[in-house]
Amino acid sequence: MQNNHKNSSKSIVERNGVVTINDVAKHAETSIATVSRVLNNPAYKVSDDLRERVLNAVSELNYSPNLAARSLRSKRNNMVGVVIPSISNPFYQQTILGIESVLDPLGYHIILHNTEYDIQKERRILRNLNDMFVSNVILSSVDPSSKLLQSLSSQGMNFIFLDQNSDVNGSSYITFDAKRGAKIAVNYLIEQGHRDIAFATSPLTRWTRIEIFKGYKEALASAGIPFQESLNYIGDDRNIKDMQNLELELGRQLANRFYEEKCQATAVLCINDMLAIGFMSSITRFGMSIPEDVSIIGFDDIQLAEYATPPLTTIRYASYDTGRLAGMMHTESISEDKPFDLQMHVTPQLVIRDSVIDLYVE
Repeated sequence: MQNNHKNSSKSIVERNGVVTINDVAKHAETSIATVSRVLNNPAYKVSDDLRERVLNAVSELNYSPNLAARSLRSKRNNMVGVVIPSISNPFYQQTILGIESVLDPLGYHIILHNTEYDIQKERRILRNLNDMFVSNVILSSVDPSSKLLQSLSSQGMNFIFLDQNSDVNGSSYITFDAKRGAKIAVNYLIEQGHRDIAFATSPLTRWTRIEIFKGYKEALASAGIPFQESLNYIGDDRNIKDMQNLELELGRQLANRFYEEKCQATAVLCINDMLAIGFMSSITRFGMSIPEDVSIIGFDDIQLAEYATPPLTTIRYASYDTGRLAGMMHTESISEDKPFDLQMHVTPQLVIRDSVIDLYVE
């Protein structure tokens, strides 16, 4: 076997004159990506046998990595991937601004990707970032499976997750106490005399949405109000083509159903402000008044909430501050020269505006 390797290394040099990383990969009987990671990332998890094969191939072929390429890799270590579901959603716009306010002055380069709520697109983006040696990613994932994330983490990619929990080893995340926020919203509606409270949401596929739904039901139960399945409005996004305005379109869709079914709810808790604004825009076209005919409360407190008609009562999730936290968590991880497992929890706040009526006041 050793003689075959010597003969093959000799033939490579005689044939090409210049040894490339492709030659090393063939000689070591592995992939180019594996060779690159073994040479450029000492922490990369690989079997001792494979690591030895790669290093022996480098030695036998007298391979010298291109200095320009090595310099490029060094610069890429200064890159941070930011992967979010919707660039058109003001919540994520503010989050990005918060991230940038921390990382840009420190010389980091942000690579922004928009998944459009597409699981397969998100997976392609993450694989591409990994191939580009971008090892630090701030992510708001729409993927219900963590299999790829676990795999990329084992290869040295570090994640900071936005608005969600994570079971990915060594990752950090920032969560919003969504269940508590829902309870605050429902309790406020109950204090205003509402008992028939509907819930309007996009599909319950993400952790935050599920937590808000749990909080909604628990708050009703604590007040002795039975949960009514007929007041549970879950949007269907399968036929929506404009994914950049997904939440607005779902809000309009659910408002149409609400009106057509002659729903008797006096208030609606919406999963986020964008869906609430879409709901409000449609329900008023049917001649219904907000809050006189139906009260609306949202989630997030995006900038548009204050300028809605009427201004939207909502639960504040400080998106800009969340982005700054993510940026600071990233810089802390880099300064420690290792990934770390850190959880940050953001407290919800009720912002009272004009979209909820007090039924006790005649």
